[in-house]
Amino acid sequence: MIDRPKRRASIRICSWQLGWDSSFLELWSFARDKNDYCDREREDEKLVEIEKEKRLALIDAWEENEKAKAQTKAYKELCSIESWENNTKTALELDLKKMEESLEVEKTEYSKKFKKKIAEIEKIAEAKREKIEKQKEQESIKVKKISEKLIATPNAYPPNTKTCGCF
Repeated sequence: MIDRPKRRASIRICSWQLGWDSSFLELWSFARDKNDYCDREREDEKLVEIEKEKRLALIDAWEENEKAKAQTKAYKELCSIESWENNTKTALELDLKKMEESLEVEKTEYSKKFKKKIAEIEKIAEAKREKIEKQKEQESIKVKKISEKLIATPNAYPPNTKTCGCF
């Protein structure tokens, strides 16, 4: 059941009962209608103002809600970016540590190889030195033998060497 607004009951009094003439009644009727019209106009203005305030309040609430949504979205995106950044940095740091460890292992391996090569080079150099020393000793013995021969034969020095085959 729909509730309908109640209407005011109007009292109708005839002008001859009050002793008024018709012009007064017309004027009174016009004034009453004008007052009712002004009251309605004021009420309409108030309703329009209330509707306007209500609309502005709804707009403000909507604006605040949208700002909150935007802030929440931005915060989530910033958190996502920060998380990605941290994960990427951590992964790179782990890769760097692995590379450093592998480089350390390679460095020690190369160091061992180079030490072995250095030892081999030193052995080879020592063998060459010994060979040179033996050659030097042999040359020295050979020269000594030749000098003893030369001492034993007086006319043998200077040796008879021809620079040219004709002379």
